[in-house]
Amino acid sequence: MYNKKIKGIVVAVAVIVLTGTVFAAANTNEPQSHVLNLPAREQWANNHGYCGETSIQTDALYYGTYISQEMARKIAGSELLVSENDDELLNALKLDFDEWNYDQKTPQYKSYLAWTKKHLQQGHPVIITVYVKDMEDPDFDHIVPVTGYISKDADTFHDSDKLIFNDNFKKEPFTRTFQSMWDERSMKRNHSEYEYCIPKNVDYGVAITGIRDKKKKQFRFPLTWIPGMNPM
Repeated sequence: MYNKKIKGIVVAVAVIVLTGTVFAAANTNEPQSHVLNLPAREQWANNHGYCGETSIQTDALYYGTYISQEMARKIAGSELLVSENDDELLNALKLDFDEWNYDQKTPQYKSYLAWTKKHLQQGHPVIITVYVKDMEDPDFDHIVPVTGYISKDADTFHDSDKLIFNDNFKKEPFTRTFQSMWDERSMKRNHSEYEYCIPKNVDYGVAITGIRDKKKKQFRFPLTWIPGMNPM
């Protein structure tokens, strides 16, 4: 697909998916589902985990490129962290992206989730960062791919909106209201009910906006895999 080939990156088709987005029936008076075709994948657990690599692996498949988690880490130069070295891998994969600007007024959770929703509405996969219950990193503990949302509109925060995301462990996605998604580091706001929450104040994330193609001659050709065959 690309003019330059990167060693270790394999573009291979197991099952061709002709559409990557699922829309609910149009009814402006009711919340609508907007879900991208991003099947759940399982991260490696060794070497501090491969959540960042797996999240980009998931979204790269949406654009027709496969890369292993280990090769993703090698290209990134170290453990892949959003807003730190994710650009190294995305540039190598020739994917355009929009990094969330975390250097702005706080709290950010409302504008962050609205930004996430807007990109998903445009068909752009989004990778977010979350706190994990009983962990303690001040910035974030885990990196996950967002697969969709449910809302009456595409660019405004509403407590009743719902976010759909994979956690890179389980096969089934999580669905959470925006109101329940945010918390502080202590994660006591929701009475420790949830395993994952986005930070209330400073957030980190990246939206993968397309294949880098100055001549505009390429098109998205998503890849997925036969059930039971999920290469790492």
